[in-house]
Amino acid sequence: MRYDPFHNNSEDALPWTGGSLQAKQHELLGTLVQEILCSGKLLNRKTLFVALIARLDQCDDVILKTHYEAIFSLLLGRLAAE
Repeated sequence: MRYDPFHNNSEDALPWTGGSLQAKQHELLGTLVQEILCSGKLLNRKTLFVALIARLDQCDDVILKTHYEAIFSLLLGRLAAE
C-alpha cells in the first residue's frame, strides 16, 4: 500500500499508526495544532493542553473524550495501558 497524502479516509488502518483509532487521535492532534497555528499563537505543550481542555469541556461524545484523553497521555509521555 502506498501513502497518498490527498486520500483522507479515517476508516483506513495506516500501517505506521497501529490502527484507525490511533489514526483518529493523530488527526485530532493535527487539527488542534492547525487551529493553534492559524490563530497566531505559539505552539507548545501549554497551548495544546489549553486547547484540549477547552475541547473536553465542550465535548459530549464519549468516544471523542476517550481520544482527547489519549492525546493528553501522549503529550505527557505516558502510554495508555492497552
